[in-house]
Amino acid sequence: YTSTLMNSKFILRGTVGCSSICSSSSICQVNYLAIQTSYGKNEEFFLFAAIIDATMIDKKLGDKPLFFEISIGNAGNSLDGHNETSKDISESDSDENLETVTTSAPSWQSTTSPAKPMTNDHIYHFLPYWDDKPCMHVRSVWPDYRRRMYNSNIIARIVDKLEEGLSEVHSLSEIEDPNVERSLRNVLEELSMGCLRFISITKGNGSSAGMGKTKLDKERIKLCQREIEHIGNMARNLKALVTKNSFKERYKTAQTYLQKLRFLIEDAQQALPDVFVWAISSGKRTAYQRIPARDLIYSIVDEECGRDCSRVQTLFLKLPGKRGVGPSGWTIQAKLQIYMWLGLVKHKKNFVNGLPKGYEVSHEIKNAERPRSMPPSIIHYIEKHLCDLLRHSVFVY
Repeated sequence: YTSTLMNSKFILRGTVGCSSICSSSSICQVNYLAIQTSYGKNEEFFLFAAIIDATMIDKKLGDKPLFFEISIGNAGNSLDGHNETSKDISESDSDENLETVTTSAPSWQSTTSPAKPMTNDHIYHFLPYWDDKPCMHVRSVWPDYRRRMYNSNIIARIVDKLEEGLSEVHSLSEIEDPNVERSLRNVLEELSMGCLRFISITKGNGSSAGMGKTKLDKERIKLCQREIEHIGNMARNLKALVTKNSFKERYKTAQTYLQKLRFLIEDAQQALPDVFVWAISSGKRTAYQRIPARDLIYSIVDEECGRDCSRVQTLFLKLPGKRGVGPSGWTIQAKLQIYMWLGLVKHKKNFVNGLPKGYEVSHEIKNAERPRSMPPSIIHYIEKHLCDLLRHSVFVY
């Protein structure tokens, strides 16, 4: 069959699902798909976590030593190993697209030391961290698309403030408070100012680090700027129309802004992998919680910071896989009071800013501004902040 085709001076070309036959004497035009280069400059990120308390540990996990692990992507994975991403050299004439960050080896201390849980009631257990709070950290290199997370965080903050304001206005209207119209006008004014702030920040960072340059990035920011600017203008105009007689109608209109803004929060393109916190016992992953990197990312601009960056939050660990599905999957495996921070290594000096006060300023903390200095493995508290709550050791902050 092949020889017949060759003698007839024809060439058979295979494509996905089809073939085309063209004469050897003619020129075949092949249309290649345009492959868009990833313009993200690689940056080294630093993830830090300090466990303030580990309580409500299920009694099934109370018999053997337990430790915790943090990871971002595969970086920090202590059980399954770490597979480095292959580094391809971009064929580009532009030096600015060739900027990379390289590390000789993975750099992290992603686990706590194993500890045997204790109990006071033989139902729930806790880990005896007392005044020494175990710390974990992971350094890893990723393409820098922080701007995606920053934009989402600014919008999410506008949504949270608007939602809180409208909820307060609704409560005032329920009791027929005479100041309800003024409260709605204040909410609309705050919304208008928040929209202006978004436009100011995003238009002022058009060429900054972490700014996505794919077509989808460019189109999304145009959409967000256009929609948010429009909502800000409408809110400002609506404020002038709020009266006692038109209050209900204006309130409903303000609620439509909330839905429009919520639609803009999520970015279709991920910037960083999610962060996982695992409880590990007997060499097995027994419980976990997953945190979006967007909630932990640090920025020098307050509105761009993740909602859980530089603060102690409560995490309820759940069963992994199919065991976490169904009624039995709702059982709390452990409750963590955990402080987390995620940002560039060059911003590392800020990673302890939100820690509860009263800790000893160790050598590692004193040198936090040095990018290559190691963070502490333990934070020792010299001021007592412990109380007895439900017969468990709980850190009050």
